[in-house]
Amino acid sequence: MELGLDNVGIVLLTLTLLISMINASAGRTNILQGVVHLPLFAAFLAVIVGFHRVVEPFERRTG
Repeated sequence: MELGLDNVGIVLLTLTLLISMINASAGRTNILQGVVHLPLFAAFLAVIVGFHRVVEPFERRTG
């Protein structure tokens, strides 16, 4: 089975699933457990928006 994710996407997906399982296993969550998801979401946005700007010029120089 392939998801079409690169290595960074696989790491972010794995972290998201692990953190969600840890938070949901207790039954109730607090604000601290919810705030843990914010840096993960910020990393996801940084990968979507900024990662391609860094990689594309490098690929053009080496390709």
